[in-house]
Amino acid sequence: AATNSYNRSEDGTPQTDANTNQQISPKVVIAMVVPESQGALDATGAYYSNYNVIGSGPVDVFQDGTVTTGQWTKSSMTSQITFTDASGQPIKLNPGQTWLTAVISASDIVYAP
Repeated sequence: AATNSYNRSEDGTPQTDANTNQQISPKVVIAMVVPESQGALDATGAYYSNYNVIGSGPVDVFQDGTVTTGQWTKSSMTSQITFTDASGQPIKLNPGQTWLTAVISASDIVYAP
């Protein structure tokens, strides 16, 4: 709350910027629900995940200690992603670092006030 940021962790460990060694702390976190499919095999025999970000789907935008539920839309590879709230109005994002993450189900988005 003091910095109006969200501290990023991975597996319970603070995730740090390799250049500054500081914990990643974006002002805005965006969780987009997107379709996922199995991609090509990598050198170890594991499959890559393909996330389809052309189209639209649910989104949760976290900023200022609140969450706004809405819709993301991207019409083509070269178009901007837009975020609108439940009434169809654009969601204004705070200036500063933004963390965008793709999830395959809205039930994957878990948060506590």
